[in-house]
Amino acid sequence: MSKFKRVEHVEEMEALAKSGQSTTVVMSQVVHDHYLKKALAAGLPESKLSGEEVQNLASKGLKLKGKVYFAVCDCPNCKRVLDSYDFILTGVEEHGLEMVQTIFNNDEIIAQVNPRLTHITCSNCGTRTPMQPPARGATSSRYFWTMLYACVEESD
Repeated sequence: MSKFKRVEHVEEMEALAKSGQSTTVVMSQVVHDHYLKKALAAGLPESKLSGEEVQNLASKGLKLKGKVYFAVCDCPNCKRVLDSYDFILTGVEEHGLEMVQTIFNNDEIIAQVNPRLTHITCSNCGTRTPMQPPARGATSSRYFWTMLYACVEESD
């Protein structure tokens, strides 16, 4: 059983998002599916990790399950396309490996609402790039998805 509050309904998640409070929750499948559908409709692409990236994450005890979706952007320094791999490693850098392992190795769907994380670190050169809404999406929201971890930030 999780130590995080469980959110069963989309309305609960919307209220949390509008509160501006940063919190981590467990989402019901209904809430997860609602936000995934919304993000995919806004153009959120699937993020394909290389075999080497998957192996590196596995060596840290992080096992990806299912598809990974991420709003990509370019590193302003080395021009590498920043993707879910960089996002996951930034999570380890900011929150610690144990916290990220807890999230990834959990069967529950864990979401961070109004995340405090403001940047993504390039795994190639270490440049910190401010997070921005997805360029492909006609939305003011940011979505960073794996099937086990999601950050959902709603803005008016």
